[in-house]
Amino acid sequence: MISGCYLDHLYDLVETGTVPEAVLDEAALRILIVKLEAGLFENPYTDLDRSANVLLHADHRKVARDLAARSLVLLQNTGGVLPISSSAKKIAVIGPLAEAKAALRGSWSIDGDVSAIVDVASGIKAARPDAELLVESAQADLMVHYASSADVVVVVVGENPIRSGEANDVAEIVLPPGQEELLDAIARTGKPVVAVVIAGRPLAIPRVLDLAAAVVYAFHPGTEGGNAIADVIFGRVNPSGRLPITMPRSTGQIPVYYNRKSTGRPYMLAVGGVGFPYRDIDAAPLFPFGYGLSYTTFSYADLRIACSDVGSDGMVRVSATVTNTGACTGEEVVQCYVQDTVSSLTRPVRELVAYERVSLAPGESRDVEFTLGAAELGYSGRDGKHVVESGAFTVWVGGSSAADLSASCVVGGCA
Repeated sequence: MISGCYLDHLYDLVETGTVPEAVLDEAALRILIVKLEAGLFENPYTDLDRSANVLLHADHRKVARDLAARSLVLLQNTGGVLPISSSAKKIAVIGPLAEAKAALRGSWSIDGDVSAIVDVASGIKAARPDAELLVESAQADLMVHYASSADVVVVVVGENPIRSGEANDVAEIVLPPGQEELLDAIARTGKPVVAVVIAGRPLAIPRVLDLAAAVVYAFHPGTEGGNAIADVIFGRVNPSGRLPITMPRSTGQIPVYYNRKSTGRPYMLAVGGVGFPYRDIDAAPLFPFGYGLSYTTFSYADLRIACSDVGSDGMVRVSATVTNTGACTGEEVVQCYVQDTVSSLTRPVRELVAYERVSLAPGESRDVEFTLGAAELGYSGRDGKHVVESGAFTVWVGGSSAADLSASCVVGGCA
């Protein structure tokens, strides 16, 4: 990423002594060490046939499918539309990205076999060979026609990679033109609508939530994306993905992020307090960091904290009881957040410091414990050194950054 800088100027800079030759030697040595450790001097030639036995290997595709399915985030499931019932015999799979392949792998996938990517329509067809599929990704009027005669409609919307990649900014981070209008027309048919969003960034999609009964945020699920999406929407995989970002309600709400600094002028109304909300929209994000639904439900209780000096052996132990309160087995991502309540430098209102995935059967409870030490409770001070200050900390445990189960403790500090 240095353009022509070195090529055009480095030789003259070394010749004139502006850049010492020792600096150039050190830079070259680092590269040679990496090549030596990689074994390139002993085996300088690659096996040209090896890639044929490795790329797109069935075992690798299975891992890609499993990981993609676990990464999908279920944002909404009104009326339990998902998973799609086996009684749905006619399924419309429509939308501009219903048969898209490259969009599933994102904008920074320079190489790769696009033909090997499983698009959403193909994944659904493979998952439900018994159903009649009505697939259309180009003609809007035909999409509406198919939707009107289907038992359930899967609408695949989102961004083409050329729109969301590097140096492709947009002034409004909403769906591309025409997609909300398409969803509106589909919703008017009265058929249950499942919206699948393919995008590499958080989009402001409040209108999508109004128009679709269920919304799955797929990001860029990769080569096996179509199969993974089918696994989730038909219930073969219970969704367990959680948002790694905060989703805004509108472009004007940006920047919005969960670990903002504490301030005397909060932008959200606190309970019983004073804040400075927006005049025209809810100040809370559309979805908080860490959010995600499942086909089951979870509850949290009995948060316990044991504190000590956070020195070489000291730590804070946090535990809570998580219970599957739903009717099917599910995987929950238990998240632990902390706030240094009073500190020398302003600290975030809360920070994610630990998480754990736990699989629970219906009715099953489990105690989940986190051990927090200096790395989790400290920060870089004004002198650039890591420090944990003595004082009060607040701890939250729950299913997202909006978790309300909390407790406080006082710990000793360490430098």
